[in-house]
Amino acid sequence: MCECNMIDETTFEEIYEHLSSTLFNIAYHNNRDRSVSEDIVQDVFVRLWQGRDRNTFVSEDHIKHWLIRVTLNCINDHWRDILKHPTVPLCEIDEPAAPEERDEDTSMIDCLAPKEKRILRMYYYEDMSFGQIASISNISEDAARQRLSRARKVLRERLVM
Repeated sequence: MCECNMIDETTFEEIYEHLSSTLFNIAYHNNRDRSVSEDIVQDVFVRLWQGRDRNTFVSEDHIKHWLIRVTLNCINDHWRDILKHPTVPLCEIDEPAAPEERDEDTSMIDCLAPKEKRILRMYYYEDMSFGQIASISNISEDAARQRLSRARKVLRERLVM
């Protein structure tokens, strides 16, 4: 990926190739729906393209952090929209899978608070440092460490059960 202040078509394509799968993984871990995750990634890149004249990026990391922040905002918008406007009729909802059929790691992570779950995923799945997590989440590094510590504690307690 190249470093630049303005985003042209070639740069945009390079950014897409380099980061779209990462953004998809973040979206998918937050909603478990492939089509919604694809829509979120598309919305993120539409925002990048539409703001290409307004946004100036100083480095690859700056672009990556901006895209991740926009992805998290789109995820929050998605959940907010679902809460305000539910669209699935109850008769179409499948029965939940039996506990033994669910992926054990996923079900354990799902028990975490959303903030702790997000920090855990960024730290372990996206291999981000506490500084990067703090920057993206608009919290201090100490707060990021504390949330990760709480998440680990909850998971440890669940493993003992």
